[in-house]
Amino acid sequence: MAHLLRADALSRFEETHNPPPPPPPTPARAAAADATAGADIEPIFRGGPPPPPQALSRHRFTDSSTTLSKKKIQQAHNSAKRRLHVQQTRDRWRQNERDLQVANDTKAWERIFAHPQNWEDAKRRGVVTQLCFRGVPPAVRRRAWCAMIGNPLMITRELYEINSQRAQELSWQQRMVSEAENKRFGSQGGPPPPSSHPDSFGSPAAAGKEETMQLLDQDLPRTLPQYQFLQTSGSLRDVLQTFVRYRPDIGYVQGMSYLAATLLLYMDDSFECFTCFANLLNQPFCFDIYRLQREQ
Repeated sequence: MAHLLRADALSRFEETHNPPPPPPPTPARAAAADATAGADIEPIFRGGPPPPPQALSRHRFTDSSTTLSKKKIQQAHNSAKRRLHVQQTRDRWRQNERDLQVANDTKAWERIFAHPQNWEDAKRRGVVTQLCFRGVPPAVRRRAWCAMIGNPLMITRELYEINSQRAQELSWQQRMVSEAENKRFGSQGGPPPPSSHPDSFGSPAAAGKEETMQLLDQDLPRTLPQYQFLQTSGSLRDVLQTFVRYRPDIGYVQGMSYLAATLLLYMDDSFECFTCFANLLNQPFCFDIYRLQREQ
């Protein structure tokens, strides 16, 4: 009897602590298990129901990194926009300051030009020097340059017209002689020798450097080509040719065209430009440069 009671108690203990095995999976349970496994593997790219929290836990670090990088990109973009706004504001402020300074300087120059005595007083008090170091405003540049350069050579309009007419005749004469020599020596197959015709240029000692006028054909097209009126109007050529005729001991030196063209940008009158140009080259520092005096 005791043996049977002990066997019954042992069977009940085993039933309590060892549950029976689960039943075999049905097709519905198998499909649910496959969906859960797919969600664990690809919780983001599958189009089914939302994955369980266990599957999302493994992507928590990747999502936080992506969010952090987006925040950094947005912060960098906002910082660049702020820097650009500050730079644009600073540039506008500086431009307004320059515009205000130019307007005040223009009024100061106008007061100086109002009376001849004002010019002498401004020069004596150093006002002209201060205004020049700040830059001459474009509106008064012509009058300021003419006043500062002056006319110590006492060039008159009559003198300019005489030299301009003779320079045109000399240029035409040089062109005719050059074409005749090219035709004559071109047929012989050799280069033309230097011109020595007495009716064209005369002797080398008498002609001086007037033959340098031919260099204008090379320099004028490349002198400030963005300003076409300098070539079409003929003012630049006229000023330089007249100077060659006026100072045959200097002639034309390459680089003079830029100086004369700068003056013509603000001076409509060729005589006024020639007067400033000739007097400016008469200054010691310009005279020694264009005379090619190395010892000076």
